[in-house]
Amino acid sequence: MKKGKLDLTLNSILKTTKTLKKITVLPFFVFFESFTKARPAILLTMCRKGQEFHRIPFAVNKYRRARVGVKWVAMSINDRDHYPLKKLDSKINKVLTDIAVYGRGQVIKKLRVNYGVAHENRAMTHFRWEHYE
Repeated sequence: MKKGKLDLTLNSILKTTKTLKKITVLPFFVFFESFTKARPAILLTMCRKGQEFHRIPFAVNKYRRARVGVKWVAMSINDRDHYPLKKLDSKINKVLTDIAVYGRGQVIKKLRVNYGVAHENRAMTHFRWEHYE
């Protein structure tokens, strides 16, 4: 997944589907479910008001939701500290099954933290209209 190694990535994804086929009947369901659960509905943007910076929540369209979700899953796969596995296919398998089956992992934690901060800062949403002026 790093430095444009497409052959390595494709082979790892094929190995992951073979491994998932041993566990479940439909490996596509695990891929689809993990990327569906990883999509955020709300993101935060920074806005400066006076000398303070505020993190303002805003709704995201479906295309950006998908792009950010895939980016978070790829970052979770590339993270070496959280999943200290050697092979890329075992990392992909671990991350996708954590998200789709168990509902845990780095991506789900990031989603929950993001929603928590958005819930705390929902009083700041009026700043977003002043941000565009």
